[in-house]
Amino acid sequence: MKKSLPFVSIIILNYNSEKYLYDCLESVFKINYPKAKFEVILADNNSSKNFDREIKDFKKMIKVLRLGKNYGYAKGNNLASKEAKGDYFLFLNPDTKIDKNYFREIIKEIKQNIFSYCGKILFMDNLDLINSTGLLMTPIGVGIDRGINEKDGLKQYSKYIASASGAAFFCNALVFKKLGGFDENYFAYVEELDLGYRGWINGYSSIFIPKAVVHHKVGGVFGNTESPLRVYYSRRNGLSTMLKNFRSIDLINGFIISLSLDATRLIKYLKNKEFNKISSLSRAYFDFFYNSNKTIEKRTPMSLPQKSDIHVSLLDSIKETKRLEK
Repeated sequence: MKKSLPFVSIIILNYNSEKYLYDCLESVFKINYPKAKFEVILADNNSSKNFDREIKDFKKMIKVLRLGKNYGYAKGNNLASKEAKGDYFLFLNPDTKIDKNYFREIIKEIKQNIFSYCGKILFMDNLDLINSTGLLMTPIGVGIDRGINEKDGLKQYSKYIASASGAAFFCNALVFKKLGGFDENYFAYVEELDLGYRGWINGYSSIFIPKAVVHHKVGGVFGNTESPLRVYYSRRNGLSTMLKNFRSIDLINGFIISLSLDATRLIKYLKNKEFNKISSLSRAYFDFFYNSNKTIEKRTPMSLPQKSDIHVSLLDSIKETKRLEK
């Protein structure tokens, strides 16, 4: 390649995902990229399960960072990034495997005004189906995985996205630091969308690169069902994302839509006697409003209407909500 290759820090955040670590690390060390041009940091969020056996073949090639508690996706990755030396960061879920040419395809597209890069993420259990070609912003502050459950190869996807997927979030390290990294109040869910969207607000794009392939065991880290934990963080963080980043008119519309959709969810939970989810959803709203003054301090809203191809419609938002409830 004509341009000099950048140094990349691969950051893998583990929390009781030991059964996926070997395959993930094996794929990393098979990449078609000079070993002198990347480092691997394995950060552990105080797992209760030992993973020394799974990483023994790679221990001399990686840096293990043992965190003292479970900081979640946001702060855990932020802490690991402070130990990283790369020009670019790849935040990689442990339940993923990257294609050997993943880096080469990403590097071809690197430009100064681009913040995050998303490869084509396929379901590990069904490599014909797409998991994500990047995140798009919905009117209710949460993301939708573009192309999810669509058959690979049937359509072309546009270049620009709101953010790379958190399963394999490749980004410019300097811009990551400039934006303050992931919002640590989020803990888990929506944090990568919030960060990518803040990149757009500050003049940095996010793009999709179809030849950079990742395989993802969806649910391997956080589970693939609508757990009470997921209900809480996705709703609270979606509300916070709107308040931080949306224009006033879009913020008002987003709150109205969120209240309407969540009222329907509450009725469903009540009918199914899912009282733990009722508690989670109610607590999400309470904690959001209780901390709204602190969130407003971070407010730097998008100046343009939500009409670009990084946004999706209300109908698609409803479809995504129904998908998450399955």
